[in-house]
Amino acid sequence: SSAARPLDVGRAVRLAAVVPGAGLWLAGEKRRAVGALAWAVCSVALTVAALRDGRRGDAGLIVSLVGLRFYTGNLTNTADAVRRRNRERQQAAIRALQMVAPGP
Repeated sequence: SSAARPLDVGRAVRLAAVVPGAGLWLAGEKRRAVGALAWAVCSVALTVAALRDGRRGDAGLIVSLVGLRFYTGNLTNTADAVRRRNRERQQAAIRALQMVAPGP
């Protein structure tokens, strides 16, 4: 079944690169996914507001310090979350097999 297949780390990271938080959502970390998307939306909104007000320096700082740093962290966190989810699924499958066939 598809539920038993491990999640694809690369796919989740690519998804998170397009929609921040989407990879975390795929990994089952809904709360962190919503937080990631909220941070991304706030970063964009702050950058746009700074640019509209003619504060290019502020916009640059927001993008470099908040936006890009958070964006790369989101990708790393997504990969970690998917690997963790895959380990949890694997361990659950092993426990289920041990219940069915405990061995000698």
